[in-house]
Order: sequence, then C-alpha cells, then structure tokens
Amino acid sequence: MSAARLSLSTVAFRAGELVPALEWAARLGLPGVEVGSHHAEELQRSPEAAREATTAFQRLGLRPLSVHAWTEVEGLGEVCPFTAELGAGLIVVHCPHEAIVTGLEAQVAALRRWDGWCRERGITLTVENASRQPLAPFVELFQAVPALAMTLDIKHAYKPETLGLTHADYLRELGDRVANLHLCGIDRSREELGDGCPPGRDAVDWAQLAADLAARGYAGLATVELAYPEHLSGGEIERAYAGLRPVAPDAEGASQRLSAWGVEFFREKLAGLLTDGPRAD
Repeated sequence: MSAARLSLSTVAFRAGELVPALEWAARLGLPGVEVGSHHAEELQRSPEAAREATTAFQRLGLRPLSVHAWTEVEGLGEVCPFTAELGAGLIVVHCPHEAIVTGLEAQVAALRRWDGWCRERGITLTVENASRQPLAPFVELFQAVPALAMTLDIKHAYKPETLGLTHADYLRELGDRVANLHLCGIDRSREELGDGCPPGRDAVDWAQLAADLAARGYAGLATVELAYPEHLSGGEIERAYAGLRPVAPDAEGASQRLSAWGVEFFREKLAGLLTDGPRAD
C-alpha cells in the first residue's frame, strides 16, 4: 500500500513569513512542510529566527519534512548540519547541468560524502532536476552515486517542446530513486507565472501519474511547490492571482489563496497515492 505524504513548500510565502506559512499549513491539515530555500537561509543565519520556527513547529504539531538548500552541491557543508539540527528528514539540492558536464568528479565526490553523512543521521539527500536538465548526464550523476535519491520536479521535467522530455522519462530512468515530488500547475497559457502557476488546466494527467506512482509503491513526499515569479511586483502578484477561487473561507492574500488551492487540488488528484486522501470536509 502506498504511503506518500502531502506537503507544502513555504516558497509561496515571502522572506520573513515562515511562521505565518507554518500556521497556514497547519490550517490546511498538512503533516508538515518543506522549508523553502529563502526561509531555510534565514533560519541558518539567525538563531533567533530558528528558535521562533522551532517553537512554531512544536506549537502547531507540524514537522519540517524537508529543506530546500539555499546553495548548490558545494554548500552542503552548511545545509546538511542545519537540516539535522532542524530535525528535517530530507534535503533538496540542485546540481546544475553545467556543473555535471564540466565537473562530474567533483560533484560526485561531494554528493557521496554528504549522502553518507546524511544516511548516518537518518536524512535523505536528494538532487532535484533543473528546468533545463538534459536527461543523460543527470542519469550519469546518479549512476556514479548509487545510493543517491532524487526530487522529481514535474514541471521542470515536462519539456517536450525544448528537450523532448517529460516526467515519464525521468521515472523510466530514475523512478526507483525518487523520494520527493515537486508539484505545481503546468499550463502553457500561463507560462508567465512560471513555477507559481496554479494547477487546474494542466498538460499532465495527475490522476494517471498518481496511479503510476501507486503501482510503483511510491512512499515519499508529494510537495506542493508554488513559487511567485521573481519578475512580478507585490501588486502584480496580487492581480495575477486575483481570480483564483479561494478553497479556504478564511484565505487572505495571494500566498494563502495560492497555497490552499494547490494543496486541495493535489489532495484530490493524488488521492489514490496519499495516506490521508481527500478530506471529508
């Protein structure tokens, strides 16, 4: 039986808004969150912010399920100890295509070292596919680090027009390595919203994906990751999401509306994969 857990990345909330993000995740009935890269860096730099976050996690009965690194592989010496101290069970880090093809041995050496370090402490180190990530070199990286796990970003993988790839190709080659999914909308008519695109009119059949993953016995995280486009101002962001139907009656502002919509959408579409399925309320 599958035992995947639904999670929410805090990246939909701005820097300095981690505690409100945690309070909202608890309101949405989630078991925990992925601490987004900007929030993770804030906690790593500020002991006071880290104490406030730890208190909030305990108060809300919420877990830091994963941490998105604020660095690439070269910074794992900071990221991994921070993650262990926070008590999270999984790390997401990027290993860019350029770093793989020009410095594979160095990337492999660092990943082997920190993967072993994490495993000794019960932490899963994952490398996430980037949005312009050719498949063959990425597979070569994983072949060189046999125990390494993967975060599969579905939107980053869905590049039939430019790379001739979709998430199905990644699952075919690396499906047994996937421990975390990143989920957002994949709507070519709203590409200006990037990774902040609300799901609903998507190129991917999410129910079919859930069935395929359930057949594999997938038991990792399914993380809703909706990040605001960096090129939009605060007012432009509010206008971009103004028509988004609120699924939580008390949702206020774009961050709450967007994250609530994403969580409820994927909770329904991935119901056959998740431990809790759709909520009765």
